[in-house]
Amino acid sequence: MSKNPSPVSVGVKSDRAILDRFIHQAQPDAVGAVHNSMPIDLSALRLQRILGLILLMILGSGSLAQDPLRIDGTPATSGCLSIGEHHPNPDLAESPMLRQLAGIAGMLNARDLSKLRRTLGPESELDQDHEIIGTLQLSRGDASSMLPIARLTTGKLALITPGTNHASVIDQKTIDSLELDHAMLSGIERIDLRKPTRSRINQLKHFESPVVLDSKTRRVRFKQLYPDLTRSIDDERMRVRLPARGEDDVLPGILVWVSPTPNGAIPQIFHNACDELNLIAVGVDHNGNQRSLTDRLQVHLDSITTIQSHYLTDPRRVYITGMSGGGRCSTILQLAFPDIFMGAVPIIGMDSYHRAPTGKPNEYWPERLARPGARWFRMLKERRIAGITGSMDFNEPEMSIRTEQMLDDNLDIRLDVIEGMGHTMPSAEQFADALQWVDQLQQEQIKTAESKASEDLDSFLSKYGTELSSVPVARKQLIQITIDAPWSNAAWKAAALLGVHE
Repeated sequence: MSKNPSPVSVGVKSDRAILDRFIHQAQPDAVGAVHNSMPIDLSALRLQRILGLILLMILGSGSLAQDPLRIDGTPATSGCLSIGEHHPNPDLAESPMLRQLAGIAGMLNARDLSKLRRTLGPESELDQDHEIIGTLQLSRGDASSMLPIARLTTGKLALITPGTNHASVIDQKTIDSLELDHAMLSGIERIDLRKPTRSRINQLKHFESPVVLDSKTRRVRFKQLYPDLTRSIDDERMRVRLPARGEDDVLPGILVWVSPTPNGAIPQIFHNACDELNLIAVGVDHNGNQRSLTDRLQVHLDSITTIQSHYLTDPRRVYITGMSGGGRCSTILQLAFPDIFMGAVPIIGMDSYHRAPTGKPNEYWPERLARPGARWFRMLKERRIAGITGSMDFNEPEMSIRTEQMLDDNLDIRLDVIEGMGHTMPSAEQFADALQWVDQLQQEQIKTAESKASEDLDSFLSKYGTELSSVPVARKQLIQITIDAPWSNAAWKAAALLGVHE
């Protein structure tokens, strides 16, 4: 296989026709003219003949015909990358829950496959100790093909050419650039904290967030001049606290802690609240107020992805809190990413998208980001923010003004002003009250979704019974149940009917 096969979709027959015409035109007659009797430079002729021979050698090797990302000589239009021995139906990828259970690492579109094709390494013989880890299911219309995926002794992934002992190494940068479950590709099995297990929190491999604060993302989300991103994920140290296992058979949520100091350890006052609400708490060391703002925000996005890569969690319950400068960061992330964070508890520090008057003529506390766009703002109205400050805190006036401004924008926000408290942390009870209020809205939405999912499942069973119909609309109904109420009893039953088991 050639190292960089052409992304242009041409069949082998047409390739050979072009080659034949090319070679034919390159044959000179007795007076140094080609077939069309036009004069030709001899140096150019030699180059043509050399290129023709090279192309003939390539075709003779069958590399174009053996392009693994083609189906019957035509580029595939989609691919389902799955881990394990099974070949799940690609329609399961519509549901995050089913993707986890079925081992689907990602779906590739035509552009993704083209990128993969351009960066595949040359075909070579497989090493003896390779491991088959999964399959890339290719599709084009009704046609399909299966490509085994191997992990080589070098740790690299490779696509095996069907019917051969040869494979092409997949470029790691290409893998990193695709929207894939990189933890699944790394062979990490997510821990279900609902079952007895031994923690491995000191052995967590860090994973980068799919949300990267590059110039484009900063422009779209913040609309402010933030410093360039410089962090390296491998240099970060995360602190993780797992909740005490409760009796409820529900997946834990996540609480992100933004410390104002280099110590990212989870504060003691959070422990009871995290246990009661079933939240994994995560902080980051060396990420205090002195750090570049963009790097500081990014590593907390990375921390969420890292936790989600190692544990089964409920993405509908991801919250953020922080103290002082960390409180400001928590509101920036909440306001800019309401699609990730479902609520925030900023402590003795708060920022917003407003210029907040200080009470002095022509003096304002500056806005830290622009007002979110319409799509994000609609999401914000479905989230809660519970600020905490003290009557003696020097940030109390600013937090009060910003709270009033956001209330005027119809956001669901409250501010607890604790009498006599200065620029310090609240009590465990005061923090728990604020976090419970934030979580209450999500819990209510989850219960409503689970109730509807149960009704939808009953309706499905009355129509189709326990034997799954082959009608696509029936599968779609079951998949939708797992989307609307993931990990609920109804979702587990829907997964079983779809043939997906834990």
